[in-house]
Amino acid sequence: MQLRFCENCNCELLILLWIMENSDSEEPSTPFCEDCALAQEGKTWVVIQQFSVKKLQTMYDKLKLKLS
Repeated sequence: MQLRFCENCNCELLILLWIMENSDSEEPSTPFCEDCALAQEGKTWVVIQQFSVKKLQTMYDKLKLKLS
């Protein structure tokens, strides 16, 4: 699982990635969180679902705490 973070506020993005629509560029798009994306008026966005809620639930259910 590759962790992704918002370009502006650096919060971890778990389910939805907001990507600026730019069909001219072949560079990988930079992800944003919903709050940072909607704060940028006049931009066109593509929203990508990175993981389903069910997949995240399964991953977190399998976590085990390591007590030191």
